[in-house]
Amino acid sequence: FPVTIICTKNPYAICKTSNELFCKYYREQYGLPIFTTNCRSNFGERQSIDKFIPMCVYNLKNKIPIYLYGTGETTRNWLYVKNHVTKLKEILFQEDDKSRHIILGNSYISNYDLIHKIKEIYVDLTNDFILDKWFEYKEDRKGHTTHIYNKNIDNNLNNFDTLLTKTIQSYL
Repeated sequence: FPVTIICTKNPYAICKTSNELFCKYYREQYGLPIFTTNCRSNFGERQSIDKFIPMCVYNLKNKIPIYLYGTGETTRNWLYVKNHVTKLKEILFQEDDKSRHIILGNSYISNYDLIHKIKEIYVDLTNDFILDKWFEYKEDRKGHTTHIYNKNIDNNLNNFDTLLTKTIQSYL
């Protein structure tokens, strides 16, 4: 069993990595048909209020400033949950013997740009009054993973806008 170097920065990431190693061990040692998937930020209807997009909508509705950690330049890869499920089904029923799959969306957007997009959609849908100080910068969390992706990546933000609007509508 080869040694894997773990380079995680926070307890959440360490927990995910250790679970993946646990599954990898059982697959290799006992031949169990286990595969793992890694995806990026999922969004969609019926997520918990502690997830970023539902929390932003909740805060806008309740006139609570949205916290933007660090500079807001952290960029995330967003994947609509139904597209994620479709990809999981493909992986589950394929003949491929790969044990690890990475599932990505094609919508890269900074947290700063995302909260502004959420605010614009929210106002368009509700005509609600928004506070002057509707977001606040906060010191970045210790060990917080930051990803700055190449700004030249071919985004599919038109589809993202449509799905984001649908998602925001579900929380109103």
